[in-house]
Amino acid sequence: MAYNTGEQNPKFVLWLSTALATFCFGQFCVLLFQRKQRNSSLLMAIAIMLGGAFGNLWERWRYGSVTDFLYIHAKRMPIFNVADVAILLGGIGTMLASLWKK
Repeated sequence: MAYNTGEQNPKFVLWLSTALATFCFGQFCVLLFQRKQRNSSLLMAIAIMLGGAFGNLWERWRYGSVTDFLYIHAKRMPIFNVADVAILLGGIGTMLASLWKK
């Protein structure tokens, strides 16, 4: 989790991450199959975000933690990985698609 929150209790983080990702995937399925008018931009953005979430979840289940490996020295930003980028871009896309719905 962000900034190693919950590092002292990795099993709790694992199960909480699994529960949240499963809930979000379920909500995505409801949105995908129950809406009469589909906003494809919104669905794509949510799918990208879920892909990043499941990427991190897979790594957490497989290795017990998520390896962050990208660091931008000039800006003193936190370390992150490709799945985190997908989550961020999916979140921005979801926000934009929600603001500009037809």
